[in-house]
Amino acid sequence: MSIDRRGRALLLVLDIQVSHIIKYENTQQECEHPATSVNRNAWSRRKVKLKPTKHAIMPFVDLQSRLGINLDSWLLLQSGHQPNKRAARCHAFEKEWIECAHDIGQTRAKKECQLEFEDFYECMHRQKTHQRLQAIRQQRDKMMKEGTYTPPPCHSGKADESP
Repeated sequence: MSIDRRGRALLLVLDIQVSHIIKYENTQQECEHPATSVNRNAWSRRKVKLKPTKHAIMPFVDLQSRLGINLDSWLLLQSGHQPNKRAARCHAFEKEWIECAHDIGQTRAKKECQLEFEDFYECMHRQKTHQRLQAIRQQRDKMMKEGTYTPPPCHSGKADESP
């Protein structure tokens, strides 16, 4: 039986991972939660056993990553993997918002990252842009009724006079 370089490298990586897990399970390290030492306001006085995790902890079975397919996960986060390697329109705004809100909790993030979220929301929905354009159209219509503004001939629907 012959194994090429890639096969040997894969076997080496698997061997290292398995030996690390076996070593870790044999030691069965126990540690106390930092709150249990001397502090009387501890929320928990039990010992916590550290165990190795094989997969990322998910609230549901992630079949797409296990099967190697990518159907809708690119839609969930714009900053995630994109199929054509092109960043989304609001990628920068979403990235700023996620970086701001990362590791500070939902309550603090709502207060402290409000500006980043508003920028991201505006980029996604364009509400303020539509309101501004509507105000410009209303002003133009008002000026046309007063007679202070006449649209150029190309905007009035007439045929172009140039050859």
